[in-house]
Amino acid sequence: IACMAYITRVVGYTFIPQNRMWMVLFLEPLHGVTYACAKTSQVEFAARLAPKGYESSSQGILSSVIGVGSLIGLSLGGWVEDTLGAKVMYRGFAMVALVGLIVLFIAGKQHGKSIESKHEEKKPLVLPTHTTKTNYDSAISTGEET
Repeated sequence: IACMAYITRVVGYTFIPQNRMWMVLFLEPLHGVTYACAKTSQVEFAARLAPKGYESSSQGILSSVIGVGSLIGLSLGGWVEDTLGAKVMYRGFAMVALVGLIVLFIAGKQHGKSIESKHEEKKPLVLPTHTTKTNYDSAISTGEET
């Protein structure tokens, strides 16, 4: 959700005419969606990847990676905007987000398959030895417990 909201917002910026900058206000609510969904999913993703007992450490590493990514992204974004213009910058960052979304989706599918196969391998074979039929109606009418 966060990636799609981000992509929609930044590509939308590139279609706003120069003399109608007030139209940005129609796209800005997507910033809240982007931020809230991204932060929530980042924390959950880091917690799921962390070994048991290291969840807090994974949040610290996540924070460091986000900080370095912000530094690189802001520096690169400023250079691209100065050199190639705002449209190229926004559309380029939208493409980066789209590629990241696709990679994350594929990795998630592969990870899910590996988890399922691990669970299937560890599943013990249990064969029923006998079956028991319970007559609940007679138990209720006589007051017996089953």
